[in-house]
Amino acid sequence: MKPLRVEFQAFGPYAGREEVDFEALSKGGLFLICGKTGTGKTMILDAITFALYGKSSGNGRNDFEAMRCTGAPFEVPTYVLFEFENNGETYRFERRLEPKRKRLSASYNLMRRDDDGAWEVLLENAREKALGEKAVEIIGLEYDQFRQVIVLPQGQFERLLTSKSEEKEEILTSIFGEEKWHVIAERFYAEAEERKNALKEAKDKLKAGLADEGCETIEQLEDKLQGSVEARARIEEEHREAGLDEVIDRQKKMLTLAGRFKELRNAGAKLEELQAGRENRDRTESRIRDARRAEKVRPLMDAAHRAEENLRKRSAEEESAREALVRIQEMAARAAEELKAHRDKSGEIEERNKLAVRYETKRADYEGIEAALRDLADKQKKARTAADEERAARL
Repeated sequence: MKPLRVEFQAFGPYAGREEVDFEALSKGGLFLICGKTGTGKTMILDAITFALYGKSSGNGRNDFEAMRCTGAPFEVPTYVLFEFENNGETYRFERRLEPKRKRLSASYNLMRRDDDGAWEVLLENAREKALGEKAVEIIGLEYDQFRQVIVLPQGQFERLLTSKSEEKEEILTSIFGEEKWHVIAERFYAEAEERKNALKEAKDKLKAGLADEGCETIEQLEDKLQGSVEARARIEEEHREAGLDEVIDRQKKMLTLAGRFKELRNAGAKLEELQAGRENRDRTESRIRDARRAEKVRPLMDAAHRAEENLRKRSAEEESAREALVRIQEMAARAAEELKAHRDKSGEIEERNKLAVRYETKRADYEGIEAALRDLADKQKKARTAADEERAARL
């Protein structure tokens, strides 16, 4: 990691804005941050570690608000900003305390410079924890390792020298990028272990094979093999001397002849199968021819079926027509009888009509008589009433 610039405001004893340009200082070679005790040298390192990890370089002050300068006005924000180069990339870590109403609000930002020199945001809506994790990811050092290797606060260099071998190894491995060599070494160890196991397995198989042959060493197995070769040579020599070759030849000829008989039997069986197949084929072809003839006759049969069906339908329709004619004839006969009866009764009806006319005339006369009687009764009643009134008047 190569520091380029640190900037801070209202941080520690510094009430205003301060900036340290490490690029300008490093142009002359090495530079030294020096001064009397209490002049704020350590606060520059605190600004760097706070920007990266949110903790001071001495691990004694880890509250951002506690690091705010008490002499700065409330409306002045507190911030630390650190720019550095790592593996050819330039990064900017920033932490801020913005005054809002009656409290301070923290915000975090991480940017990287692109090829055109513009800053691009790496973390959207960054949080404090995410910013610290990004610092570890980019630099490759945890906070304690960064303090021991990069910052080295007062009294801490001795701690690095006196730390345990495991801790030194972890720090130096992280600094010099030795992780890849560890990975390669682990692969070598793993491959060596695999080959060792394979060799052991081969030895176990060899030992088991020797035990199966009743041997303890390879030399014994070779001696046993040589004895077997010599024994085979002796047997072959005895074989030739005994004339067994001729016997074997005769046996081979007999086997060949037997094989030919077997082939003949197989051929006969195959011929029978073919003959049976031919008969089946003939039967099948005969069925096919019958089917083809049936296909030709089928239209005629279908036409006959349709004609027969039409005939049945027409017969049914004629039967229905005959039944309907019988019903109509019966209805006509009943109508004729009713007409005759109606004609017979028409004379009676005419006489009844005449009587009804006469009865109606007499009823009208009777009603006139009844009205006259009612009128006469009323007049008599009025006359009696008048007579009674006249007698009453005389008295």
